[in-house]
Amino acid sequence: MFENAIQRGVVPFVRSEDFYSNVLGITQKELVRRLSHRTEVRMVKRGETLINAGEVQRHMYFLVSGVARGYLLEDGGSDITDYFYYRLGEPIICGMEPRQPSQINVEALTDCELQCLPMEEIPAMLSSYPQSVKYVVELLLASAQLHWQLKILLYRHTAMERYEWFLENYPGLIDQVKHKHIASFLGMTPVTLSRLRAEVRSRQD
Repeated sequence: MFENAIQRGVVPFVRSEDFYSNVLGITQKELVRRLSHRTEVRMVKRGETLINAGEVQRHMYFLVSGVARGYLLEDGGSDITDYFYYRLGEPIICGMEPRQPSQINVEALTDCELQCLPMEEIPAMLSSYPQSVKYVVELLLASAQLHWQLKILLYRHTAMERYEWFLENYPGLIDQVKHKHIASFLGMTPVTLSRLRAEVRSRQD
């Protein structure tokens, strides 16, 4: 339901209870009620910063709609895109240890709808609801797996292979965000990305 709305460009307002039960698939009703009680829905404008590097992340954000990116700042002032957040239900987290300062910045590339859960709620939730450990582990593993795939691509695959991987794993994103961010994410220059796009289009014609 929500995926189709996002593909049409519609920004749905999703109740927290529906999000935890229907999107994340949490079946324990008591846990869903507790999470929903502590969660607020936040609408974020394009260009707004969600997390600053050096700050301790105070909320775990879950993406309902829109696109955000995590990025690192170099000494010269330029930035390197580390991650794109655009999948329904994707958690926006900046480290495995919630008490440590974030190493990256996170900004909204489009208007976004987020479910915002205070980080302080997570230890209490894990203690009170042992079943919730499964959900947290699955979310962290999925994020780590995607990061690992990208590392392998950057070191072992050609620029064209990286671009084709991006098109397959991030369908439609090439038309939603600036290409300089995508080029940075894939470890290439914008000129190289432009050339690869032209090559792929020529093959399709």
